Amino acid sequence: MEKTRIDFYRKWHGKPLEDWGGVRSDEYKGFERAFKRVLKKMAEDMGATLVWFTPMHYDESAMFERNGKYVYLLHSNNLYNRSTPVLHHILIRTAEHEKDYRGGPNNYADWAHLANAIDRLFGGDGNIEDENLFPLRQQYPATYEDYAY
Repeated sequence: MEKTRIDFYRKWHGKPLEDWGGVRSDEYKGFERAFKRVLKKMAEDMGATLVWFTPMHYDESAMFERNGKYVYLLHSNNLYNRSTPVLHHILIRTAEHEKDYRGGPNNYADWAHLANAIDRLFGGDGNIEDENLFPLRQQYPATYEDYAY
């Protein structure tokens, strides 16, 4: 999991993505495909399933399931403010079922802490082993208390 996630981060984080206005650019579609692949792998590595992944207009939403519990994810790219990093402030929250888009309270995580944050929402200890993300965690040293659990 770690190499895939770190490579994805290095390729896409903070990269200005081509904006075609009313339609998603080919570059952005490439980002979406890579994002789906890495989320699916991340889910598998923590014993969960990526139930669905929906690309929208420069946003993506997804639903994870583990042991009958659900976590919803919403990733928005702010193409109007290029200074906003692509892989920070990812919204996650619990859900009652795979069609529940309202769910529990909003929580946010950055890429370096996403797997651990999702694990905590599933009721785990939030200690997913991803040692190769350590350089990202040093750069963005968020703690779990930084997020509204």
